[in-house]
Amino acid sequence: TGEGRAHVAAHEQALAEPWAAVAESVSEEMADLRTLFLRLGMALRQVAQAGTPEQHQRAGRVLADARRSLYRLLAEDPEEERE
Repeated sequence: TGEGRAHVAAHEQALAEPWAAVAESVSEEMADLRTLFLRLGMALRQVAQAGTPEQHQRAGRVLADARRSLYRLLAEDPEEERE
């Protein structure tokens, strides 16, 4: 309606892309990690849907190894890396 268009025109800044302000606070590395995470999820879905029971078990081991590796990454001592 005309009233709706007038409201949008009057509040253009407030009604702008809601994700724009948040997007600036996300680093490129974080965006890349999100993309990789989504791709991992798609691959896992394919294995779950089309894989054999053996492939399901192997996928579980891959995911468990990845989880452990990520926690090891967080556990690294930055002081040790500088030496």
